[in-house]
Amino acid sequence: MLEFQSSNFLLTASTAKKGSSWDKSTGLLDDMTYSIIDTRLHEGKHRLVLLGTTGIFGGGCDGRWKGKWADLPVPEAFIPKKVSDEEELDFKKRYFWIEISAFCELFQGITVCRYREGWSVLSIDPKKAARGMENALYLDVKTRCTLTLEIIHPEPSTDNKRSTGLVNIHHGNPGNEVGKVWRSIPRQETTDERAVETEPMEFEPGAYLLINSVTSEKVTPNYRYIIRSPMPLKRKHFWCGNPMVKSEAVHISLLSLRNGKTGREVKDGIFVRDHSKGNTILVMAENKTKKRIGICIIAESKNEEIIYSDEIQIHPAKIYNYFYIDPETACVLGTIYCKRRMEMREQPKLECSYKIKVIDGEELKKEEKLSPLDNKRYAPIRLSELPVLENL
Repeated sequence: MLEFQSSNFLLTASTAKKGSSWDKSTGLLDDMTYSIIDTRLHEGKHRLVLLGTTGIFGGGCDGRWKGKWADLPVPEAFIPKKVSDEEELDFKKRYFWIEISAFCELFQGITVCRYREGWSVLSIDPKKAARGMENALYLDVKTRCTLTLEIIHPEPSTDNKRSTGLVNIHHGNPGNEVGKVWRSIPRQETTDERAVETEPMEFEPGAYLLINSVTSEKVTPNYRYIIRSPMPLKRKHFWCGNPMVKSEAVHISLLSLRNGKTGREVKDGIFVRDHSKGNTILVMAENKTKKRIGICIIAESKNEEIIYSDEIQIHPAKIYNYFYIDPETACVLGTIYCKRRMEMREQPKLECSYKIKVIDGEELKKEEKLSPLDNKRYAPIRLSELPVLENL
């Protein structure tokens, strides 16, 4: 709480919803949101939180805490200077102190919000993508500017699984083809609102194509985008669109993170490379031989974090499941990720070790007969069809 507060985040706390059974004698209202204003160490041992209600109702202030420390003086900094004595008393009634132990017992949780006063906001609602197509975001920046991007996941229809992935920003062109990677940002949904926002980014004039790859889901949802900037988002400075791109463009965007490197050679002409970004590892393979192969990868975390994947097998898997890769092709096999809480400090990269087995010839034919389908999301792309891509 102190970390977020010192970084000028807005914090609120909510009580239980209506109809829940909890002690109303505390004075707090159910299904109510309170502002977290300040914290204090009182008398050297009591950790207190200063909360504020939304306002005053009927001559009194509903929702005030009636317990210990509630009536400690409110710092003058939170009272407007140009108010009458009567108004000052009303303002003070909006605030109360509560000990951290009671706070944790009575409130469900904390909501943390970024706050940027005076910034322009542009919301882009998604189009429904046709079969084999996915939404992208095209930016035409005419004047050097600072932008942040918020990506909001639609309401889940079946489960509340938070998704992970990468937001790759490429230099764009009129045909919406994938150009050089300008920036790659790990995306992990860490809140109940299932949203993520980037740090402010400095954009030079030019065209950019933003590809939001959802590496932990088989089908990309229709995300909503919110762009914010300290400058007016007028057409003479900035323009954006929501074009459709083929699924192959998303695959090429991910493969561009090879950064021109083939990775570890696990067998003659067979290469495996992983790309770690935040809490996500992208696992890619290249088959430079002239024969079809099967490859099995079993991953184990190096830093004791619990890891997950919808495609890659996790240690201690006992059965070999193979990915099938055609001759002279490259492919993203899958993603490994871990679930982390939101923190203010930079987090270490997720690291894994791998057990890898490659089969071909008669052994491959036998395996394909038993298991004709594999679990990878994207079809392999021929090496000759991949553009020359590199990170700046």
